[in-house]
Amino acid sequence: MSNFGKIIAALCVAASLLACQGNARHGELAAIDSLCEENPDSALAVLRGMAGEAVNLGRSDRHYYGLLCIKAGDKCYEEQESDSLIRVLVDYYEHHDGQDLLAQAYYYAGRCYFEQFNAPQALHYFHLAQRLAAKLGKKDLESRVCSQMGYLFHYQELQEDAARCFRQSLALDEAIGDTVGMIYGLRDLGSVLGDQEDFAGEEQMLLRADSLARAAGQERMHLSVSHYLSIHYSETGDWQRAKQWAQEPLAQAEEINPGGIYSNLSRIYFALGELDSAAHYCRLVQQVGGLNTKEHAYKRLTLIGLRKGSLADAQQSFEQYLAYEDSARMLMQTEALAKAEALYNYERKEKENLQLRQAPQRQRFFVFAAGLTAMLLAGWAFFLLRDRRRQRELYESRLNQMESMAAVARFEMDEREKQWKQVRESDTYAKILGYIDQNKPLPQGFWPEVEALVESGCEHFRLKLERLCKISDMEYRVCLLLKLGFEPMKISVLTARARNSISMLRKRLYLKAFGQEGTAEEWDKVVNNL
Repeated sequence: MSNFGKIIAALCVAASLLACQGNARHGELAAIDSLCEENPDSALAVLRGMAGEAVNLGRSDRHYYGLLCIKAGDKCYEEQESDSLIRVLVDYYEHHDGQDLLAQAYYYAGRCYFEQFNAPQALHYFHLAQRLAAKLGKKDLESRVCSQMGYLFHYQELQEDAARCFRQSLALDEAIGDTVGMIYGLRDLGSVLGDQEDFAGEEQMLLRADSLARAAGQERMHLSVSHYLSIHYSETGDWQRAKQWAQEPLAQAEEINPGGIYSNLSRIYFALGELDSAAHYCRLVQQVGGLNTKEHAYKRLTLIGLRKGSLADAQQSFEQYLAYEDSARMLMQTEALAKAEALYNYERKEKENLQLRQAPQRQRFFVFAAGLTAMLLAGWAFFLLRDRRRQRELYESRLNQMESMAAVARFEMDEREKQWKQVRESDTYAKILGYIDQNKPLPQGFWPEVEALVESGCEHFRLKLERLCKISDMEYRVCLLLKLGFEPMKISVLTARARNSISMLRKRLYLKAFGQEGTAEEWDKVVNNL
């Protein structure tokens, strides 16, 4: 063979080796793509481990690698701080490598702008992704796009559009038999119907979602839907059912949505009049809740303090409530400004693209942009000045409101004190003291009188206890004597039980009621506050 022939053969072998290596790399990336769907955490770890090698990949694989990084990060709930990479990927896939990856690029561009509160730009790319996914017959991707558009409209408070998108997503999931997608679709559609005050429709969707989740063995989705159902019944005032549906999510709260679950429970127990339970969950919200849930928690703690007559605690909670309310208002104002700015920027980009080569029109655009910017700044300045003027008035109004509530609380405390004074001056109370002096337990037939005595000072006493936990007759009798103000030593005499037995019983009741260990004295405070 001539030297020229040998050179040609060597080049062919080298080209074959490079092609095999490229195919191997592409196959590896395709495997990571599949892993993203099942285990995005692992996929992201593998992709980050390849970061050093990515610069040596071919052009096609390098862009595929970039798309996978965005995809895995999005599925791991990582925020995309910049749109620079996704814009490069969209531009590349609009001209290379087929439309499957272009549809994904459009979708993740929409997700990127969604996370950046740029609703118009997000909606633009979601529409592109939806049309392309429908054309390609990619119903799973089309369903995800419709779902994301539903969330987008929901956050923009465009509930009819949100419901339409969630229905489209649900229909697509039903067509391909995607059970998990159907559960999400039913849950989200139900939530939107609730916002539209179609509470019957909301309940129907959520119960269907829960039935599907149970049948499919999707425990995490069952707990999520149970939480939504609890919120639904809270909104409709069915507090007992709200409490019932909240129990299972509570057991796994740390893995689902601790702030939301604890906030919902504090609301339920407050409505049921179980103030100690409500305060307990408010304190948990203080540890793990977000801005809005903490605002609601401090508001409830203020009302709880007033009802109990703890004016110092109420004042402290009220000040915290005002601070969180101001922070929440500022966040809403910031988000509103971000939405307005995003809309303005999007419109500006669209007009720049259309008018780039038309100087007169471009000049008019800049005049319009400058005028709009000035209007936005002027409106924002006016809003801030008006807000500052009103803030003092609002604060004084709330202080007056708090003083009125405190006056009502003091009146209620005085009335309760009068009732309990009558209890302590009653014949039944005197008989109980007589049994203590004689060091004798109360007779079996005397307990109904004791119960009636406590009821005269605290209506529905047993019902209030049973809302906290199930109690035996002996536990109930101990609680009756605690409510009458008797010390553990005297209770041990009146019930013919050892003193340490009375102490263990009170600790056990606290554990049954709140799911965590507490002291006997802490249970005494619970009983006294009923």
